[in-house]
Amino acid sequence: MPPLGRDTIPRVIAISGGRLQGNTDQFLQKALDVIGEYDIDTELIPLAAHHIEMDPCSRCPSDCTVRPAVCVTRDDFNGIFKKMLEADGIILGSPVYWGSAPAKLKEVLNRAGILSEGRVSADKPVSILGNAHGWPDNIKGRGWPETTKAPGLFARKIGGAVSVAQRDGVLFTISELCLWLLINDFVICSSNYWVDGLEQVGRSAGGVGGGGTRMPSKNGKTAEHVRDILRLDREAVLTLEHFAENFAWLVNTTHPSRGNPEEIFRQSRLSAPPWMSPEDRERVLGANT
Repeated sequence: MPPLGRDTIPRVIAISGGRLQGNTDQFLQKALDVIGEYDIDTELIPLAAHHIEMDPCSRCPSDCTVRPAVCVTRDDFNGIFKKMLEADGIILGSPVYWGSAPAKLKEVLNRAGILSEGRVSADKPVSILGNAHGWPDNIKGRGWPETTKAPGLFARKIGGAVSVAQRDGVLFTISELCLWLLINDFVICSSNYWVDGLEQVGRSAGGVGGGGTRMPSKNGKTAEHVRDILRLDREAVLTLEHFAENFAWLVNTTHPSRGNPEEIFRQSRLSAPPWMSPEDRERVLGANT
C-alpha cells in the first residue's frame, strides 16, 4: 500500500447502515457535503445497496492471517473494504434497530476488523510478524501479547459515528460504533453534542397522520417511520455540521503526515517489544532496524 497523504487529495467515506435515502443516509450526506467544502473527496456507501453475506467467517476454512487482506467470501464486502483502506476518514452511520446497530453494518465492521487487525500492510500476511516463542505452527491465531502486534490497517485514520432513531437508543448505538473505532486505532472526531437525530423532536403528539412520529404508508394500511429528521431536528443539524467541520479539520491536519500502517509501525514502540526476535524484526522492517 502506498503512503497515504503527501501529494494525494484527502478522502472521506461514510458507511450507512440505514435504508436507502432514509434518515441515516441523509445525515451522512449532509456531513459529507460540509466536509466536501474543505477540498476533500467524499463518498456515501449505503449498505442497503450492497449484498453482504452474514456470518461467513464461521463457515470459512481459510486462515486470514497467512494471506493478504482480502476476504474470500464472494459478496460486495471487498469493494467496500478497499474504499475503507483508501480513505483518510470514515464516518459510520446507523439507525437504531431494537436498541442497537443493524446486523448488516455490524457484519461489515466485524469482517473489516478481522482483516485489518495486527497488519503492517494489506499486501502482507499477519504471519510475517512471526510466532510467539513456543507457539505451535498448527494453531491458528497470533498468540498476542506473546508476540508483537502491528497497529492494523486503520491506524490513525479519522473516525466518527452518527446515529438516528425514533425515540431512544442513539447513545448506545454511537457507543457501539465508537468502540469499534477505538479498538482499530482510529482518532475519533467529536462535536459539541452527541451526533444524533430523533424523529420525535419538532413534532407534536397525535399519532398516525396527526403530526406524530409515524406516517401512513403509501397503501394507507400501515404506518412507517418518517424520513425528514434532518428537516425538523434543528439542534441535530447544527451538531452534525460542527462535527463535519471538525472532521474536515482533523483530516486535513493529519493527511500530510499520517503515513501508512507500515510507516506507523516502523516508528512505533510496537515494532520493538523486548520479546520480539531480531529475525522477526528484520523480516518485517528489513535489515539495520
